[in-house]
Amino acid sequence: MFKLRQTWAPFFTNLALYNLDTRTHDIDPAWPITARVPDPPPLTQNIHLNPNFLQRVCYISKISRVEQVFFVSF
Repeated sequence: MFKLRQTWAPFFTNLALYNLDTRTHDIDPAWPITARVPDPPPLTQNIHLNPNFLQRVCYISKISRVEQVFFVSF
């Protein structure tokens, strides 16, 4: 079985092979884990904004620009 498992590397992702190795190792402690430990996903910071808030801020900034032009022109 182990020799057959060694031929799967070109066809399966490293994560799939690592999961297979660890599950098989849980059943059979003599099974070696040959796949690399998968890298943790990169930490990305997600910022979630309320679209209604953005529209209101944009609208207010347009009004203030119009008022500035109106006051400066007189």
